[in-house]
Amino acid sequence: MINLKTVFFAICVIWSFPLAAQQTPPNQRVQKMSGCPTLQECMSILEMIAPSKYQGVMYGDEREIAINLLRFGEAAKQELLKRARAHRSGVQNLASVILKEWKNWSPSDIPALSEVLRKHNNGWLAGPLGEIGTHEAITVLVEDLENGTMGQTDGTLVGLGDKVLPYLLPLFESDDQHNKRRYGATILISRMGERAAPIAPTWVGLALDEKQPIKTRLAALRAISAMYGYARKTSEKLLSLLNDANTQIGVEARATLRSLKHPVTLEDAALGCQPMASEFERYPSSTDCVREIALYGEAAQRVGDKLLPFLQSKNGVERSTAITTLGFAGYKPAIPAIEIALNDVDWRVVYAAIRSLGWLGAKQSIAKLEAATAHWLPEAGELAQKVIRALRSAEGVYPRAESFSGGFHEQGEPFFIDNFALGVSSGCTSGKWRWKNEIFSMDVGYMQNKSLSFHDGSLAGTDNGEWGGELYWLSGGGGKNKLL
Repeated sequence: MINLKTVFFAICVIWSFPLAAQQTPPNQRVQKMSGCPTLQECMSILEMIAPSKYQGVMYGDEREIAINLLRFGEAAKQELLKRARAHRSGVQNLASVILKEWKNWSPSDIPALSEVLRKHNNGWLAGPLGEIGTHEAITVLVEDLENGTMGQTDGTLVGLGDKVLPYLLPLFESDDQHNKRRYGATILISRMGERAAPIAPTWVGLALDEKQPIKTRLAALRAISAMYGYARKTSEKLLSLLNDANTQIGVEARATLRSLKHPVTLEDAALGCQPMASEFERYPSSTDCVREIALYGEAAQRVGDKLLPFLQSKNGVERSTAITTLGFAGYKPAIPAIEIALNDVDWRVVYAAIRSLGWLGAKQSIAKLEAATAHWLPEAGELAQKVIRALRSAEGVYPRAESFSGGFHEQGEPFFIDNFALGVSSGCTSGKWRWKNEIFSMDVGYMQNKSLSFHDGSLAGTDNGEWGGELYWLSGGGGKNKLL
């Protein structure tokens, strides 16, 4: 029989998800709660039907239960808060998700809500604190954000908008860019997008003010960096800081200007940018600099020659990424090389070449694009037809977004083309693939199976993501014994 110590070790290695607690089905919970005549009886039932452990999940019936308990008014809210703080973890979670559906919160509830949030970082009761929205409530939420993990707290602060921005500035005082406090604030500001932009002039003023403490000036620069393109209008005022008497300010100012994609830092982005990926590497890190250069827009034409070596790469992602950036930047000297890419063996490269020739307004390439309309991939051929029509139109170019940050746009996903361009088709039911006379299989599903073999059987685990999984023992005789 397998050694028990080995089983526990394998559980630690294979099993990364909490056990799914046994719980009353949602429809039965609602039925049980709906008939309780007094608040205390309702609370007793709630404790009985709650899962055994805190799961951090919603159950689907919390709104109905909340509506039922509202008949007891403020007393029900206080009883739920008591259980969200003091009872076993499963009760805490059920009480919290019910309270998430509650209304009529007041500042007097902040201490209790704060206590629950400290127990369960980014938990369900961040929402009620956001509804209260006072200075004290926002302070509690920002303190919870300092843990650096994203969840209910992050979403609540984003929903509160620019009123939370002054609370975030102190979080950028750490010199460690991986500090959890800085990380949480950076992600939060980036998620706010253009809603954060109005405070940029204020932070620029702090960065420029030599009377401010160095840590405040540095924090202001780092906070501006988190805005990315949304603070670009203020970037010119930061140029003077490149030669600041304090060297640390100068270094941080350059990093901020690069985050804002000011042309003065374009050469920094292009430095050392060269192809180095193996032939079949799917997400080569060598293309990070190419995608960054694309964010400079037409200013990137200055370093267009630095990207041409990527067109000779063995890696299709490197080739297609460089072609996309050259086209987006409007680097016309690349047109001959991009025309050659219309005959590439990788359809993604062909797709990128067709699109970039359209962006470049390369009317001289129409004849070659006409040949591409017969490409074996229908989506590539259809794109070629669209580009030809655009080149022959009065505008003479294939339309593109004015700028992009690497996400989806009406004109297509800029870099990971296969995530956007392909239409829906039936899957490969056999799961077998052939490449250069070699047959191999791919795990095309989300679920993953792992196992450890021993002399008398094997320990196997399944990982079904957020839907859980299981751990079981397969004996040599064919028997299956579920462990977890």
